[in-house]
Amino acid sequence: MLAKTDAIAIYDVTCDTPRSGFTAFEDAPVIEFVIPTKGLFVVDTLGRENVADVGSAVVLGAQQEYRVRHPATHGDACTVIIGQDALMEEALGSVAGSTRRLTTRQLLGAAVFTSALRASAWDDLEAEEIGLLLLNAAAATSVERAAGSSGALARRAARIEGVRALIASSPTIQWRLPTLARSVGCSPFHLVREFRAATGQTIGGYVCRLRLAQALDRLAAGEDNLATLALETGFAHHSHLTARFRRTFGMTPSALRGGLTRERMTTLRRVLEPTAG
Repeated sequence: MLAKTDAIAIYDVTCDTPRSGFTAFEDAPVIEFVIPTKGLFVVDTLGRENVADVGSAVVLGAQQEYRVRHPATHGDACTVIIGQDALMEEALGSVAGSTRRLTTRQLLGAAVFTSALRASAWDDLEAEEIGLLLLNAAAATSVERAAGSSGALARRAARIEGVRALIASSPTIQWRLPTLARSVGCSPFHLVREFRAATGQTIGGYVCRLRLAQALDRLAAGEDNLATLALETGFAHHSHLTARFRRTFGMTPSALRGGLTRERMTTLRRVLEPTAG
């Protein structure tokens, strides 16, 4: 547990379950806001399968039935925020089985915040404030999947989710479009168009985002060898990682690593600014 007050609780959850099919259905006892920080899993809610990977968040409603499967072999980890029902509903709006996409700044903010919570105790007001900032930021980036989609839309959604799951299971692999397209039974041209239309980003951008998320997680855990970090997260070299990191997060890995030790509220507020992209 990272923090717990009368209004909100924040947990680190790690799952070492190997590759597996769906679990049995169970009910979420309270409203949960789940932010994956490593790996991926697939959540089936209301008859819809949602890939929960780094850069997304899943909202489970109170007493909502769901089940989970793990398509990757390396396990996964996430930050879970739980709060009073009225507070969560006010922050998130509709909470029944929705998936949210997080901006890069929101992803960075979540990493900085949870790293700071692990490093030292915060008072209740600070923990509640930043937890609610995370919820507020994610509420503005909701991606709701409409029920009763046509057959064509359902097939397209299945292809996109399949590609996301495949890439997220091994983001450091040097993926190629023909390989990805064959895995979901369409042409590379068709896949590129569909992926951009469905997610708002390119496949290459998605791969880079997942690699940066891995790097961010390791920096937050204390990694200090940037050359090794770059190679082990799929980047060609140290300068490649630094350039992509700066372009995405607005700072270098070294600057972030220093910032994580200062634990300043001003840093957290800046990276969590709702208008930041």
